Amino acid sequence: MKNLVRITAIALLLPIVGGTSALAAPAKNSPATAPAPAGTAWQHMQIALEQAYQAQISVVDRLEQARLRQVLALIKAGQPAEVEFAGTLQQTGTPGQWAVAGVVLHQTRATVFEGTPTAGLHAHVRAQFHNDRTLEVLHMHTVTMTGTT
Repeated sequence: MKNLVRITAIALLLPIVGGTSALAAPAKNSPATAPAPAGTAWQHMQIALEQAYQAQISVVDRLEQARLRQVLALIKAGQPAEVEFAGTLQQTGTPGQWAVAGVVLHQTRATVFEGTPTAGLHAHVRAQFHNDRTLEVLHMHTVTMTGTT
């Protein structure tokens, strides 16, 4: 996805900046200066795209943290519910038990896994909170930092 965004941005910007030619010519009354090489434009575009990508990640992180706070409030209230949240997958040391964002989850034979649960991966979880204050994993989807499973 990240590469697709970069390729799309490049395809849109190349006609604007004139391909590999110079970016700007000096004004009539200004001293003659060498035009910026295309490599510099490429570097600036990469930096801008990376900053936009980091801003997007920041928004997603804030939304995930807000959702996790909502889930923790439900757990604290002892209110049985089906919940969804995401975070870093951690091993608890107990077979059949994982933690996502520090919240302990219990898997069953009915648990559906997309991807291989591996500590350190990012996981999206759908779980059922029970009266006994346990969270049973219904569905877990793990993703690497590049967005592949």
